[in-house]
Amino acid sequence: MDHQMAGTDAASDVGLEPLVSMFQEAGGRLAGGHGPSSGSSRTSNHLLKQLQSRVEAAAQEGKPLSPLEGSLMRALSETLGNTTLPAVKKGHEDDQREMNRIVQALTDCNSNYAKDSKSAESAKQMVDTKKQEHQYCRGNQSVLKGTRDKKMEDLKSFTDSLQQPQKPMPVDPAAADSYFAAGLQWFKENQALYTNKKSAYSTAKAEHDRKTETCNAAQTSYETGYCQWIGQGTAASKSYTRCWTQGGGDDWNQTRAMVLDSSGQRKLEYVAVKKIQCFLSSLLVRFKKVGKVVQKNIDACKALMPDTSIFDLVNTDAPPKQTLSSLGNLTSMPGDDTWQKSEYAQLSDVKNVTPCAQAVDENDTLIWKGGNITHLCGVNEHVRMHRCEPCAPGKSHPEGDNAFSADTTCSAILCDANQHVAQNMCETCSAGMRNAAGDDASGPNTSCAAIMCQAGQRVQNNSCHSCPAGTKNEAGGHDASGADTSCDPIKCPANHFVKASACHTCPAGKTNAAGDDATKGDTTCDATKCAANKKVVSNECKGCPPGRHNAAGDDASGADTKCHATKCGKNQRVVGNACIACPDGTSNQPGDDASGSDTTCTPIRCGANQHVVSKACQPCPAGQINEAGDDASGSNTACEQPCGKEPSSCSWHITWATGSGQHHGDRGRWYPSLPAISGKPWGQATREEMRQSFYCDAVWKTDCNDKGLTPNCDKHGKAMKCP
Repeated sequence: MDHQMAGTDAASDVGLEPLVSMFQEAGGRLAGGHGPSSGSSRTSNHLLKQLQSRVEAAAQEGKPLSPLEGSLMRALSETLGNTTLPAVKKGHEDDQREMNRIVQALTDCNSNYAKDSKSAESAKQMVDTKKQEHQYCRGNQSVLKGTRDKKMEDLKSFTDSLQQPQKPMPVDPAAADSYFAAGLQWFKENQALYTNKKSAYSTAKAEHDRKTETCNAAQTSYETGYCQWIGQGTAASKSYTRCWTQGGGDDWNQTRAMVLDSSGQRKLEYVAVKKIQCFLSSLLVRFKKVGKVVQKNIDACKALMPDTSIFDLVNTDAPPKQTLSSLGNLTSMPGDDTWQKSEYAQLSDVKNVTPCAQAVDENDTLIWKGGNITHLCGVNEHVRMHRCEPCAPGKSHPEGDNAFSADTTCSAILCDANQHVAQNMCETCSAGMRNAAGDDASGPNTSCAAIMCQAGQRVQNNSCHSCPAGTKNEAGGHDASGADTSCDPIKCPANHFVKASACHTCPAGKTNAAGDDATKGDTTCDATKCAANKKVVSNECKGCPPGRHNAAGDDASGADTKCHATKCGKNQRVVGNACIACPDGTSNQPGDDASGSDTTCTPIRCGANQHVVSKACQPCPAGQINEAGDDASGSNTACEQPCGKEPSSCSWHITWATGSGQHHGDRGRWYPSLPAISGKPWGQATREEMRQSFYCDAVWKTDCNDKGLTPNCDKHGKAMKCP
């Protein structure tokens, strides 16, 4: 605890914590830029002195750094290595960049002047050539003038020397004839001479006039070229003067001085930082190894002189300024008296001089007004420091800017609709693509977007076209910039047909299966054929009313049809307008109308010797009888055995049994039913009673009953029942 407090006090005494914070902030401001950096160098020097004092104190005290001091030293070391030194180096790069800029500005002045002066020199050479052509022409003109004047003098001398014939005319007719003959001969001879001399004069005059016209044109060309040369030379002179004034005047001197001073300060900063790093290294070694800071390390840091040549600036001198005398005399020009006297003193017959009022060059238009030169820039040129410079790529400007006026700027070229920017040019979008108007050609390249066809369209030759008849494209979205596409054939839904490549609803009463292809010609619908028991109502198949029927096949596309009343068959009745089979045991005649009210069936009456079995009349079993009239719709009935019949084959058995048999010892075995049937003891039964016993007793069934024995008849004549 005491050791930690002591370290804290030591840090506070020396003041390292605020010193580190101050240097961290200063290091952040050293991130380049030219100009005086004495403030940051003072910070570095101040910190250097503080650290040097702290290192020397540590050497004398022999105490290790406290944890706080160690942390502060590491933070300071990181700031120096990661921020301060890179900032000093970047500042040097900025200084060199700025120096290069101002030197390059003057170099560009010289370069532009060299181009302009070369152009003016070419113009001057052309002017000298035109001057020689003009002088030569005027010399020839002078010779032709002398020839013309001589021919004129010959003609005049001839006419002046002529003597007319004698006057007056003789009165004598014979003498008059001679007079006229002599006069005609005189006129004939002199007329020929006159014609020849006049022709010679006219020819000489025409040649002189043509040469005069040619020489006048040569003079105009010479004076025009001279004006052009004056304009180009003056423009070159003014442009260079302004360029050098802006780049090589106070701006050059001040900027150069500032950059050089900044470079010197950066060297001081660099030396200070390297020494600070040396002292920090000594302190941090002391902190880690808990050893003393030896004096030789301190002396080494004090004597440290790092190489600062990496901060030396190059290219610090301005290029030599050009002289303007090489352009020639630009003060005298056509229209000045001195110029005319100098240029045309040795020439004769010179036409009036055309002042530099207006002259046109292939590259520039030069206009002279009141002695003030106006150098007009061409199309897509703008003024910069009295020079006509081309617009930057992607920009344009109309012609006519005055190069001797203020600087002008070009405007960005805005592309039209369906154009895009490619290398600062407006180019037409590729086939099948489009773009909105307004892309800036002076900016980066732009692109067109593919045209997406709408629903009902397809791609043909990179354009969107309507689908052919009978086809469709419901979703749309075909890319017009790609290959040709096609539409899908229209498939008609059910109950539609194709007409003129379109799907139409079938007429009433007709149908058609789905799937007709609208691209493959017209189709038709089929008449609807009604099913059985249906009729046509308004071209629809409707069910017949209850109790009525109709055969299948009615044409629903035609007129309405009717159903017919249903006639029930034999043994059927009407129930709820339907023909229903009669209940078992009943019957009915055919022909009941099912469209009417319900009908009933009549019970069947069985005939004689028939009985009812499951609602049907069945013949009585063999040997049995039954009266007619049993109701077959009712319960089952039964036939009866006939009574009183005794077959002869069994009669002797009955007779013997009545007499001797019922007294025999085996009577119980032979006639077991006799007591029950007769109700009498053995030996008292009558023959009728014995006969009924034979019928009812199973013992005698084979011998008697199966051979036709019947039961006895009761008082009603019906067969008696066995007990």
